[in-house]
Amino acid sequence: MAHFCYTFDGSTLLIYVNGQNVSATATSGFGLPSTSFIGNRDGSSGKWEGDIDDVRIYNRALSATEVAYLYNSGAAQIAASSATLQNGTTLQNGLVGLWTFDGNDINWTSETVADRSGQGNTGTLNGLNQRSAVGGHLGQALSFDGSTSYVINSGFSLLGKSAATISAWFKTSSGQTNKYIVSVPNNSSGGDNGFDLHLKDATTLESWLNTTKPTPDSTRPSTIRMASGITMSLPMTALRRLSILME
Repeated sequence: MAHFCYTFDGSTLLIYVNGQNVSATATSGFGLPSTSFIGNRDGSSGKWEGDIDDVRIYNRALSATEVAYLYNSGAAQIAASSATLQNGTTLQNGLVGLWTFDGNDINWTSETVADRSGQGNTGTLNGLNQRSAVGGHLGQALSFDGSTSYVINSGFSLLGKSAATISAWFKTSSGQTNKYIVSVPNNSSGGDNGFDLHLKDATTLESWLNTTKPTPDSTRPSTIRMASGITMSLPMTALRRLSILME
């Protein structure tokens, strides 16, 4: 699976793929989101087809060292629960949402997934059942069908905050157009006025912050090796390609 993370500190948006910084954009501000979606853009569009694991949202920008630790720890502990990775580190600080999708965190009867951040942002499962549970990069993941399945976390808020981080592991084997891994839209002023991680098309990995697209930095690594398997090109924009070896 690939690890995708972006951080915003109030002035600069950074994108990391597999622990390495690949993009930097100067920007300012983002919408104040009220709801987050996993595997979906806004509850009705952009539905993801593939696996998603260990989704994290912070109300601060993680440092490059923290992002690298999050990736490297996960890469080294494939069978571990993601909820334990931050023990003894700063990764618990500012964590406002952590959905591991591990078996113990999902209640199939009530169709909910626990938020392990301690903030009580329980997710509601839509179109997902026990057959959706698959082996993840960290413990268990969920497989989304690209049609009816997504997770919604109502009442989520970064009100009064000027910084944020989104982190997730993902995997897909199909070409997709405008399909979302994680989306935190500002419902009061339009879906694009929050922040998100998504695939623009079969070869383009993209992220938005308050309608601002990140600009690739030519000094950042242009090639990231992940694991043996099929080769997939994921340029951050049309300006530069990021070649990734997917599992």
